[in-house]
Amino acid sequence: MNTNQNETTLSTQTQLVLTVGLFILLSSCGTSKSTEIQNSANNFSSTTYKPLANCNKAVTSDLSLSTAAVQNQAGQVDYNWLKLKFNSLSTKSTVKGNVVKFFKWKSINGQNSLDQTALTIFNLSTGATSNQIDASTVTVATNYAVQLNDAQASYQVLKAVVYSADGKIVTQADALIPQFNAKSSDYVFNSDGSMRASNLQSLHPLALTNTNGWSDDQYSQYFQALCF
Repeated sequence: MNTNQNETTLSTQTQLVLTVGLFILLSSCGTSKSTEIQNSANNFSSTTYKPLANCNKAVTSDLSLSTAAVQNQAGQVDYNWLKLKFNSLSTKSTVKGNVVKFFKWKSINGQNSLDQTALTIFNLSTGATSNQIDASTVTVATNYAVQLNDAQASYQVLKAVVYSADGKIVTQADALIPQFNAKSSDYVFNSDGSMRASNLQSLHPLALTNTNGWSDDQYSQYFQALCF
């Protein structure tokens, strides 16, 4: 994995807002090979050195966004943070008064658990911090850092929700939080060999794609195309 490709560093102002003295590297790598994460609901399959996706996307008819894993100075994935950008929002999503909020959820032993506290969002262009984004101001040129507060990677999914001015849901989308197994066939299983929850399997970006015969390079190219 080339950690120097398409990297973005936070501005000094935003670095200070995030954590004093902490330097965060936002990486847009495609895939990497890594051993599994221990003691985590987001564990990868038990066989080591399988390709991992560092970038992902969520696409619906009303919302499209891309996400990328965040690395610290030591080159380790920091699951407290996620880099994010919008690719599009529909006309109904950007009506005046609409806002976008982000949440995280996990599925363990067949039970879904949504953290109902909206995640903190940092605008990497302005340094502004909030738990929501004015949907009418969203542009494809703006990158954000979303604070997951999940060092142990216990949550697997990011949920984006567009709310109207009166608090009703306009649209929503779910996306697996990178890193995760690049191969959907690997993502089927938890680290202990048990079957992963079906709703998580269905969120894998290649769940409906015939990848028989794909090489690791092909997986890398696929996920690299999702990076920014």
